[in-house]
Amino acid sequence: MKRIISLILGCLLLAGCQPVDEEAAKAPVTGFLNAIQEGDLEKAAQFESADMEGKDSLLEDTSEFDALLKDAGFGEAFDAQAAEFQKKETALAVQTYEIESVSGHGSTATVRTGITGIAVNELDPEAMMSDIEAGLTEDIRKYGEEHPEETDQDKILGDLGKLVFDRMYEQIAGRQPEDKVLNFKVVKEKDSDVWKIQSIEEAE
Repeated sequence: MKRIISLILGCLLLAGCQPVDEEAAKAPVTGFLNAIQEGDLEKAAQFESADMEGKDSLLEDTSEFDALLKDAGFGEAFDAQAAEFQKKETALAVQTYEIESVSGHGSTATVRTGITGIAVNELDPEAMMSDIEAGLTEDIRKYGEEHPEETDQDKILGDLGKLVFDRMYEQIAGRQPEDKVLNFKVVKEKDSDVWKIQSIEEAE
């Protein structure tokens, strides 16, 4: 019996020490980053584990913005402008990337990746609004002069939303891209054998 137990434990140990499938381990990272380059957060989420941590090391936390937008109730046209802005802003976070190495064994790996992009996760919304306030005020004044007879509130809010979000995007896109190295911890899920990102953190 002891010998059988030893054999079983030996097999488990060998299984855990098997070389990681590098291509499979890289797949969720490349899928995630490609989706970010497209500004598609829903697509990016397909490569995340249910309890993924560290997303804010790369992307802005938009939960507060989304909640404010929902409560404001500015209408479909304004919300569409906000969604387009978030898509374009997200894409700025990853302009280029290169996977540098894959390490690990069995069903766990770390994918070290160099990324060049704008640090949208470090934006100061209040400072940004202060920077664009003068230009935005002028934009709104001109809009009022050019559309004196417009009465469709949804259209007005949509047009004003575009003015606001275009100014915000210009402010962000004009920043200098930064280089950073991130470690993506990826795991192979037991039920599906699909690799997912478990955490993201800045490499030392």
